Amino acid sequence: MRRLIAVLTVHRAELERFRDYERAAARIMAKHGGAIEHAYELASDGETLRELHVVRFPTDEAFDAYRVDPELAARAAERARAVISTEIWPATELPPY
Repeated sequence: MRRLIAVLTVHRAELERFRDYERAAARIMAKHGGAIEHAYELASDGETLRELHVVRFPTDEAFDAYRVDPELAARAAERARAVISTEIWPATELPPY
């Protein structure tokens, strides 16, 4: 199982476009066995907001296939209008403390 933490900084004026894009991205992820397990809105200023997503895929290959999916590529311009930046970190779940 591959887990990722993604932090996306978004133009607040494009929030609805971003949310539409993320719903489509989640549907495309599902085709590859992936999912956004959790999404959190982080502190933001007036013009931008940040979301943290916990994402999982069954394998590295499934994640790679998602990243090159033609349907996802077709939405690149939509994403570019809404998303300012994206940070992605591989994550390993730890046992409870």
